[in-house]
Amino acid sequence: MPAPPLAFLVALAMVLAGIGFKIAAVPFHTWAPDVYQGAPTPVTTMLAVISKSAGFAILLRLIHQSGTTLGGGASFARAYAQLGLDSLFWILAVATMTLGNLAALRQTNIKRILAYSSIAHAGYLLMAFAVANEQAWEATLFYLAVYYLMTLGAFFVAQTLENHTGSVEIADCRGLWTTCPLLVAAMTVFMVSLTGLPPTAGFIGKFKLFKVLVDAGLGESVRQPGFYFSLAIIGVLNSAISLYYYFKIVRAMALEQYETAPSVPLLRPEAIGVALLLAAVLIFGIFPQAIQEFTSISFMLANAANPLVP
Repeated sequence: MPAPPLAFLVALAMVLAGIGFKIAAVPFHTWAPDVYQGAPTPVTTMLAVISKSAGFAILLRLIHQSGTTLGGGASFARAYAQLGLDSLFWILAVATMTLGNLAALRQTNIKRILAYSSIAHAGYLLMAFAVANEQAWEATLFYLAVYYLMTLGAFFVAQTLENHTGSVEIADCRGLWTTCPLLVAAMTVFMVSLTGLPPTAGFIGKFKLFKVLVDAGLGESVRQPGFYFSLAIIGVLNSAISLYYYFKIVRAMALEQYETAPSVPLLRPEAIGVALLLAAVLIFGIFPQAIQEFTSISFMLANAANPLVP
């Protein structure tokens, strides 16, 4: 493969750094926890959902468009590996999801937990960029759609709590099930989905990401199988770690007794919003075909615009 132009490499590095800030990937993540906790919850939701999704859409498109410089098909895979881009994303994925999950373990504020959770999920999504094929792009789009729903739901619950109690500290949510069981049920489902457990949409999303890595390890790839299998194993271990801090929230709301449980009389718009997001996360976990068809069509449209995409 002829060496790509130096200008291309410099531009790619600078753009990747900018996108790293936008998606809060390590080492560009340090702004996220304080901003997520201190900003109004609607702004935090926008940063966690819309801004991060846009960042990954730009990154995906950038790698797609680089096919015009690196070549298509097998030549793209070889050039991608020779430039070390797959190794770069392997390292970024591991560092981002591991730091996000470990840092979240000792947090007591729900918005701060969701901030580190958002960092960890950026790491899960970056796993697909270590493979960089058609299956990886479709899995990325699917996971982004699922991430949008479950993260929006979690922040919706946080906003509702903040509206009624003025606090999003875990300690202030103890015994919430006695006064607002719908909110507790919804938060439980959102936490289960963020962990990646069935029967939620988050399980299907993570399954697709891990399947990309396993299939790459079992198929004909430019890297040894261990390159992909090790990343999948690290991803599974990180998901197991996340179970602790997600269910720390659920335990306080649903299992712990408290003499003065917070009073959260849901308004009708709040109840409808929570119920719709709860239903979406469950329905798309059981019937993921709708999101799958949408992401497949989106990928085909992008591929038609750039025929050199691998």
